[in-house]
Amino acid sequence: ENRKMKIIINKGLKNKGVKVNEWKFVGLAIRKSRRKWLNVKQSLTLCRKKYWKHKIVCLLVDVESAGSPEEQLLQHYSLDALVGIHGAQLTQGVLLPNDGHVLELLPWVPEYLIGK
Repeated sequence: ENRKMKIIINKGLKNKGVKVNEWKFVGLAIRKSRRKWLNVKQSLTLCRKKYWKHKIVCLLVDVESAGSPEEQLLQHYSLDALVGIHGAQLTQGVLLPNDGHVLELLPWVPEYLIGK
């Protein structure tokens, strides 16, 4: 809850009577090299613009920049959902709360899904 409260404060909502438990937090997992999410900044902007009115906060999750395993745990445990490109970084989904969700984006479409 503390991490969520810090995000709410940074967004300037604390003084408006906002209750943290009314908001959902969606993390967009990023990497600096392999399987890089090419338009993550545009995705983040669109996510914030479209879902803010539904009390959903979209933010970037960068485990490569985390200073410690504890920081990674806090990053993920404060999320309600994690979205990312197919890859090992989504194994961090086990750090989400029990009712958390993971959405894996595939950078390709397997042939069996398109009927070839």
